[in-house]
Amino acid sequence: MKKLIGILLIGILLDSCLTIRRVERNCDLFAKICGTGTTTEIQYKDTTIFINRDVPVYLPKDTAYLQGQVTIDTLGAQMQQAIINDGTVTITARVKDSKLTASGYINRDSLVANIKDSILIKNAIRQSSSKTTVTIREKYIPGFYRFTFWFAIIEWAALLIFGAIKILRMKFIN
Repeated sequence: MKKLIGILLIGILLDSCLTIRRVERNCDLFAKICGTGTTTEIQYKDTTIFINRDVPVYLPKDTAYLQGQVTIDTLGAQMQQAIINDGTVTITARVKDSKLTASGYINRDSLVANIKDSILIKNAIRQSSSKTTVTIREKYIPGFYRFTFWFAIIEWAALLIFGAIKILRMKFIN
């Protein structure tokens, strides 16, 4: 009797077949072995890039002269603001309390500098998703798996019948 129970338990423990449901539950583990293609898609979201650099712009040569009348009083030299627009250059100058303030700028908007550069994005908010394609070649269960499946069911049924007979004998004997 003990030998029969031992044989049945060993048969149950050695019975292992991969059913479709078991493969579906562990699909990511099987994809590592039998995956045929993985595509990864990365989307950057809410990324703001700030670039701070000096860009040299080559200007055309031009010269402008500004003339004005300076008056001297008790506070020092004084001159009202004078503006001259000569060619591509605009100059403004003023003298107040013997201090000269002058500024000049280019008054053309057609001076454009083309910049070609690449940007390295670090620590951006991103969302990535990957998709693995698994091809299943055959949709049948091999004969050995079917045999072990039915063998396990018969073992369980025999074990239940054997247990029921033992319990009924114990009831009728007492």
